[in-house]
Amino acid sequence: MAIYDASALEAFAAELLSIPGRHLVVGHSNTTHDLVTALGGDPGLPIESLEYDRLYLVSMEEGGVRTILLRFGSGHRVFRDFAPDT
Repeated sequence: MAIYDASALEAFAAELLSIPGRHLVVGHSNTTHDLVTALGGDPGLPIESLEYDRLYLVSMEEGGVRTILLRFGSGHRVFRDFAPDT
């Protein structure tokens, strides 16, 4: 296990791409989207700050990079007590 520098995502992505094998990266909503992009993947829509169910599978293949968006559990919900004022 290692902690990565969220302010240096391009360097971290380059490091991941240079190491063979499979890697599990756990990130926050404000960094994961950019890391998927730095890996050459398609992150889709921005991640909401209270969204905890989005998982990305980014595969490096001969034809390029493939991104699969997965969801965990029954989906995220914004609870009234924690929702920002509108």
